[in-house]
Amino acid sequence: MSAFLLEDELSDSLEASKKWSDTWFEPFDEYERLDGNQPSPELPEHYPKVTDGTASGLGEEEVMRVWGQLQTGRVVSSPLDGADFAEWKTAVVDTYWVNKIIPNANTDAKFFEKVKLADEKSGLYGSQPLFVFPISNEDYTGSDFVLPYIRDVKLEPGKPTDRSCSYIWLARHYTKLALRGIIEQVKGVKGHAGWNLKILQGIVDSDVFSARTDDLPRDLKAQVDMGKTVTFYTCFQRGHNAPWYTIYPDSSNDKIVRWQTNTDIAGDLPIFFKYRKINMVNPYGVSRYEKIGPGQNMLDFMKAANAYGVQQALDPAVQVAGDTQNDPNLDLDSLVVSPGNLMFTGNAQIDWFTPDKTILQAFPTLIGSYKTDIMNLIGTNDGSVSAADSGNTQYSKVPASIRQQAERRSARDNAQRQAADDMMATLAKLMINIAIQNSDGSDAINITEEQGDKLRAAGYDVPEGKAEILAEFEELKKAKYRFEVDPGSSKFEDDDATKQRIVEAMNAAASIPDIENKLRQDGKEIHWGELISGLFEKSGLDNVDKIITSLSQEEQQTINNQEQLQAMQTQSALDQVKVHQEQEKLAQQQMKTQQEAAKTEMTAQNGAQSTESPSDDEQVAAELKSRGWSDEAVREFLARIGATNG
Repeated sequence: MSAFLLEDELSDSLEASKKWSDTWFEPFDEYERLDGNQPSPELPEHYPKVTDGTASGLGEEEVMRVWGQLQTGRVVSSPLDGADFAEWKTAVVDTYWVNKIIPNANTDAKFFEKVKLADEKSGLYGSQPLFVFPISNEDYTGSDFVLPYIRDVKLEPGKPTDRSCSYIWLARHYTKLALRGIIEQVKGVKGHAGWNLKILQGIVDSDVFSARTDDLPRDLKAQVDMGKTVTFYTCFQRGHNAPWYTIYPDSSNDKIVRWQTNTDIAGDLPIFFKYRKINMVNPYGVSRYEKIGPGQNMLDFMKAANAYGVQQALDPAVQVAGDTQNDPNLDLDSLVVSPGNLMFTGNAQIDWFTPDKTILQAFPTLIGSYKTDIMNLIGTNDGSVSAADSGNTQYSKVPASIRQQAERRSARDNAQRQAADDMMATLAKLMINIAIQNSDGSDAINITEEQGDKLRAAGYDVPEGKAEILAEFEELKKAKYRFEVDPGSSKFEDDDATKQRIVEAMNAAASIPDIENKLRQDGKEIHWGELISGLFEKSGLDNVDKIITSLSQEEQQTINNQEQLQAMQTQSALDQVKVHQEQEKLAQQQMKTQQEAAKTEMTAQNGAQSTESPSDDEQVAAELKSRGWSDEAVREFLARIGATNG
C-alpha cells in the first residue's frame, strides 16, 4: 500500500514545494524576455532598442519542423486481472480516441495547437506541464487537457524530474464569478463532486479576492488591471484511489475546499511534463536559453551598436566652438544634414563627428560570428546567406559541408521528434484511461468506412455500410490502456518527397520475382491501384478519382472469371506436359531394361564378350531381329549403344 500525505501535512508540504520550485524559476524572466525578442534592459540608454531575434526565431522554426502533423499510432490494452477482454474492444477504444477525444479536447485551444504550444514552451523553460482532467458538458463527456503556467506547478522537493514525484501541487486561480459557477454546477451532484460548498460560499461572500502580483509571466507583471482572484492549491498524489486535496492556503487554517481520489486505473499523476532536455539536476529541465542566452544578448548588443553607428553616420553629431551666444549669423537650428539645406554658421568653428568606418565595416562579420555560435549551440545552421556575406566563416558552403550541416539539424530534429512522440504517448494514455474510467453507459461514435474495416478485422460485428458504433464503458473499464506512437509520424513530408518514395516502393516491389504469389502465401496482397492513385495525387493532378475509376461489380466479376479460366487453362497445359514427361520417362526406362536384357543374353552366348558394349553390331542385329525386332528398332538400338560407348 502506498504512503500518502495526511491532511495535517499539507501546509508544510506546500511551503517546501514552493521553496524548492521557486529556486528554479529565477531565470524565467530572462528566458521570457529572450523568447519574446525584447531588448535587454542593460543596453545603453541612447542605443536603439533593436534585437536580432535569432534565438527566438530558431525556437519557433524547430517546432514547425517537428510538428508537421499530429502523430498517428495505436491503442494497446492490458486486461485487468481475470477480465475477459476481446481484441475488438481495443479497436473500439482506438476509434474512440481518434473520433471522440481528439476532436473534442478543445479547452482553451484546439488539441493540435495545444500540443505544439507545449513543445514550444518546453524549449522556453526547459519543460512544460500538461494537466489532464475529466470533462462533461452537453456536447462531450470524456477528458481534456490544458497547459498550466509553469510557475503554477510545484514539484516534490528533491526529485530530479516529475516522473519521480509522489505528489505535485497545482495552483489554480478563481474569480468570484468562477466560484459561483462551480457552486451552481455541483449543487445537484451527488457529494457535490467533492467540493465543500459552505467554505466556497464563505469565500465568495468575503472580500479576499485581489489582483495577482507574483507567479505571473513577465509580460503580465506590468498589467495593473488584472482581475481579482483567490488561489487554491491542489495536491495530486500518485497511486490508484490516492487522495487528492485542494486547499485555500490564505485562510487561517489552510481549509480543505475539495476532496478527490485518483481515478486513473494506472495510478498515474494527471500532470506530467514535456521536457526539452533532462539533466537529472534541474527538475524543470534545461531551457534552450540557458546556453544561448549570453550569446543572444551579445548579438543584440552588436545589432544595437551597429544601428547606433549607422545613425551617427546618417545624422552626425556637431561640435560648435566660438561665441555661440552673440554671433547674429549663427543659427544652430540650421545645422541639420538634409538635401539642399542651408546652414548658417557665422564665425563659429564647426566640426562634424564621423564614426570610425573600420568599426562599421566590422559589424557584419562580428554579428555573423555571434550568430554562428548560437546556431552551433542549438545544433542548426543558417542557409539563407553565404558565409562571406554573413561573416559566418565557420559554415562552409561546399556540397559535403552542406550535407553535414543538414544531417546535424536532422539529428537534432529527430531527437526533438522523439521527445514529442513520448509526450503524445503519455498524453494519450492519460486521456484515454481517465475518459473511460470517468464515463458511464455508452457513447455513439461515428466511423469511416476504413475504420469499419479495421473493426471487422478485429472481430467486431459492424454491418456493411454502418456509420456508427457504441462504446460500452462498463466493458471497456475492464482494461487499462496505453498508446504506441508511429515513430516519426509527426514529420511533414512534402509532395515531391512522398511521390519519390512511392515510385521507389513500386519499383522495388516490381523487381521481386513472383511477388504476388509470395504475398498470397502469407495471406497478403499489394493494392497497386492505391499506390498509383497516391502517386497521381502527390503529382498535383486534379480529378484523380475520374482518372482512376473503380470497376463495377459486373466488370470485376468478369475479370475474375477470366482470370480463373486462364488459371485453369494454364493448369491444364501444365498437367499435359507433366503426363508427357512421365510417359517419356517410362519409355526410357523400358528401353533401358530391354538393353540390359540383350546385353546379358549376348554375354552368356559369347562368353568373353563385355556386357557393357557388344563387339559385333551385325551379330547383335541378327539376334534382335530373331526376337521380332523391326529394322528401325534395331537401328535405333545400335545408335543408342554407340552414343553411350562414345
